[in-house]
Amino acid sequence: MKNIRFKELVTDNVFDFCAVLSAIGSDEIIGLFDKEQIEKIQEKSIDLKDIGVVMATKICGVLIRNLAKARNEIYSFFAGCTEHEDSTKVTVDELKEMKFTEFIKIVRAFFGAAEIIAFANDVADAMGVSANQEEQEQTITENPTV
Repeated sequence: MKNIRFKELVTDNVFDFCAVLSAIGSDEIIGLFDKEQIEKIQEKSIDLKDIGVVMATKICGVLIRNLAKARNEIYSFFAGCTEHEDSTKVTVDELKEMKFTEFIKIVRAFFGAAEIIAFANDVADAMGVSANQEEQEQTITENPTV
């Protein structure tokens, strides 16, 4: 990755990432998940893998349609959470001039990082949509001052 690494993420990076999600159409993506449609699909006993493929295709359509709108937010986000090996900041201009393959490596590394996966799981837990929802509810009941 051209001697670029991720800094330890801080709270401010979350806000920058939310700006990226908003710019690429998070509202539009959420709108794809119509509860009634999903229930009808489940009633028809359609394989979850097939549902996943349809949903992934729809999400990709939204992302492709809106990606250019999120250009500045994406550059700002990655500039804010990366640095060179000598700890100097990676600039937006450097990211803009980077070879496409190098930039894709950065994006892939970001989404594959254990810290990001843990963050996504924490968000899911906070929203009550994780696999551990029963454990979470029990913990809150036992320790309401959390």
